[in-house]
Amino acid sequence: MNIEELDEWFWIKEYDPEGRELKNIVKLGDVKNKDVLIIGVYGSLAISFRVLKYVKSITTVNKNKELIKYCKNKTEDINFLYGDVSKLKFNDKTFDSIISPWSAVHYKKNKSKIVKELKRVLKDNGTLLIEEADEASEYVKILNLIAPKRKLKIKERLAELEKILKANFKIKKIKLKTYYYFKNINQFKG
Repeated sequence: MNIEELDEWFWIKEYDPEGRELKNIVKLGDVKNKDVLIIGVYGSLAISFRVLKYVKSITTVNKNKELIKYCKNKTEDINFLYGDVSKLKFNDKTFDSIISPWSAVHYKKNKSKIVKELKRVLKDNGTLLIEEADEASEYVKILNLIAPKRKLKIKERLAELEKILKANFKIKKIKLKTYYYFKNINQFKG
């Protein structure tokens, strides 16, 4: 899938039609009038644009140069930067809030390094919001239908991430149920 197709997919109206995800990112991420860092492809292509009207400033970091170039051409109101989230080029305590929406931090091999780096650039009393799927989610069920041979091992990887987060932050887990609405099987397959 190319970047334009991915961008279009992230904006489909069939995902979370009630807007629960955005409302919770704004509320739980504590982004209103704050300096916010957003990581991940979904964060760069969709969430940064959706939360723009609530924040003081947004910076997104991604290690895909084509994605960053594409996003920069869409707006000048968001600071899109090429970089690795395990080696951020910001001063300590730069951001009030860091949002990691569906970036699959649990899949990363260097989870501990990433979490420590995010902690370094987060202000004291700042908020780190990591959005992940669990095994029972519709998202994972759809992935399993699309790629049945793929072993996600989400439960084990999330447990490892949670252990790392607990060592660095006071954490709070909240389950949010969103859903996809597909009009027919062809739209789902598409």
